[in-house]
Amino acid sequence: MSSTETLLINACPELEEIPFSFADILTVKQIKLIRCDNKTLEASALKIKNDIEENEGCDRVDLITIEISVSCSILIRVLRGRNKDTAGSIICVDLNANRF
Repeated sequence: MSSTETLLINACPELEEIPFSFADILTVKQIKLIRCDNKTLEASALKIKNDIEENEGCDRVDLITIEISVSCSILIRVLRGRNKDTAGSIICVDLNANRF
């Protein structure tokens, strides 16, 4: 039995989607996508998150996306719940200004 709690994908431009079998790992609590510009990859992560919620009746997986821009700002989005437009938190860090 797997004890994986976090699936971390960092800058994998060739990866198009996360295998759906990750939804079967009961210990997964987070899916983190760092510097992943591929929208189909994010869509597959969201599909896994939503499937877990629908089948298990609980929202046990957070989807965290981290984007780093050329201007040294970081956008961190934490998705909890089903609606990716309204649920969760957004944190923007400007490394040049030293403020959050």
